[in-house]
Amino acid sequence: MNKAKILRLAVAAAVAIAAIWFVRTRMPSDVSELSNVSVVQIGAVLPLTGEVASYGTGSKEGVEFAVKEANQAQKKYRFEVTFEDSKGDPKTALNALQSLLATRNPVAIVGENVSSATLAMVPVIDSAMVVLISPSASAPSLSGMSPYFFRVFPSDTEEGAFMVNVIANRVPNAKVCVVYVNNDYGVGLKDVFVSGAKERGITVLNTFGYEKGATDFRPILAKVKALEPNVVYIPSYYQDGATLLKQARELGVTAGFWGGTTHEDPQFLIIAGEAAEGFHYPVAAAYDAESSDAHVQSFVTSFHSSFGKEPGLLAALGYDSAKLIIDGVIKNGPSRDNVREFIAEQKSYPGVSGTMTFDDEGEVHKQIRLRMVKDGRFVDVSTE
Repeated sequence: MNKAKILRLAVAAAVAIAAIWFVRTRMPSDVSELSNVSVVQIGAVLPLTGEVASYGTGSKEGVEFAVKEANQAQKKYRFEVTFEDSKGDPKTALNALQSLLATRNPVAIVGENVSSATLAMVPVIDSAMVVLISPSASAPSLSGMSPYFFRVFPSDTEEGAFMVNVIANRVPNAKVCVVYVNNDYGVGLKDVFVSGAKERGITVLNTFGYEKGATDFRPILAKVKALEPNVVYIPSYYQDGATLLKQARELGVTAGFWGGTTHEDPQFLIIAGEAAEGFHYPVAAAYDAESSDAHVQSFVTSFHSSFGKEPGLLAALGYDSAKLIIDGVIKNGPSRDNVREFIAEQKSYPGVSGTMTFDDEGEVHKQIRLRMVKDGRFVDVSTE
């Protein structure tokens, strides 16, 4: 063998050794670390476009943050989430759900934000025996529909009763008109309020329903004005509620306006403008971004680092929804029944949107507090 050939072989050997060293130094110290990671699929059906897109996009960010946080905190599971846009529409939500179940085999699903779309999904998840956990659907008719359905936002039964008591205590001789969106959410709250008002001696002058997507409320508001109420209660969403409130003030309706948790959205303030001042509403969750609670502050700070903004209520609710699924997998293992069992047994779960206790029907119970718009900001009434 000549010297040139020997030299070429030596160089080739050196290159091979260097390549092996290069690869090994860039691999995990424990190669099995990768092969032992279990990929866990989570599904999410949320209104990412459409009239209530703000609810879906807020919840989406919360879910994304929970998944990112979990993947950084442990190495046993790698959580992946697939989002489907429901547009807040029952039929679209149902199709999105069926697509997720057929293609992703999720261990659990987050969704939907609005009650009508959630109601359409529950029979399917019940048949598939997969957990569906809603960040904000609140219709009383969802209660007890399936052992696989949970929500981190209380039923309208609790919010409606709270509003009856607050108005009875704060508005002497209350005379109320109720203007509600004609769907499962609006009708549910209207019914709870009207029933409770009778028991507390509140006079309900009349109730007026309108279809989702309506933009001209003047014909209804003319009837409201003629009745001379001192309270107008509007179970609605942030967009229609803000438009209704603005038109009411333009028509000279001077009654105090009261709404729901759904109105705490920055767009409500933008659309209603000065008309929003003095608007009262409940928050059926204990989330407060300015809380001194260490758990909440850690969430707020870390979320801000990831998204460049402070998390709102819907982000907190989305985070808690996903976190319950993730904690169920980590504690009990990655099966659908294990996740369901974990959530069902929680009696004081420390969510960022409040401490959560689930009853036998999957209902969550949380503190409800009164808020208002003051100086163009959402504030607690106790701090006004």
